[in-house]
Amino acid sequence: MTGIPVLWNAENGNIKNEERGSTLWNISHERPNGELFHSQDKLRGGLLREAGFPAWKLIGLESATWWVDYCNDRFGSYRVTAPDHFLFHQPNPVKLQMGDSLGIGCIGHETDLRLPRLLKSRKVPPTEPPVEPEGIVTLAEGFNKQGAPEPETQFDYYSRPNSFPENLISEIIYWERTNGGKIFNVGSVGAAWPLLKEEAYSNLLKNVLFNFETESK
Repeated sequence: MTGIPVLWNAENGNIKNEERGSTLWNISHERPNGELFHSQDKLRGGLLREAGFPAWKLIGLESATWWVDYCNDRFGSYRVTAPDHFLFHQPNPVKLQMGDSLGIGCIGHETDLRLPRLLKSRKVPPTEPPVEPEGIVTLAEGFNKQGAPEPETQFDYYSRPNSFPENLISEIIYWERTNGGKIFNVGSVGAAWPLLKEEAYSNLLKNVLFNFETESK
């Protein structure tokens, strides 16, 4: 769930562990200042979502913010938005209600949001905006820690400076893709931090592994 470059554990079309980095950038290092089009395959470089390979089509979330100052005491938490979802109950009861805190202190370094959030910008989109696929469920919404400075870098889908209402900067989602496969995505680099100290968060991850039919090793 954490680590850059991207680390996926894919089995039977299901992505169980996901983190960002390689789903955001596609860079050529062949020249000192880089280049927009690769000399080898002639494909466009830069942001993958600008090069025709957006992360949201694969994992349901896109990069939204990052911090320059990686001070852990400023990191926020999630609030449950879908307490009746089966991942909060099967097989381990997570015992959280609507609005309860989850993943305390794990929202930091870099965070991801769903496509509709990123498209809510103060500026007119330069092109026809993309449409999010059906079936994505937000299990929890993540917020910057109250009273803490906002992330130094916040941008909309088109990489323009942006700010998000109520400091909503991250989401936890579940997505059963219509063309096959299931996605569970915690949109923060710090996603693994609460596992050892927060029973509810740990049980949620256990439920994900159980429902993705992961064998114990």
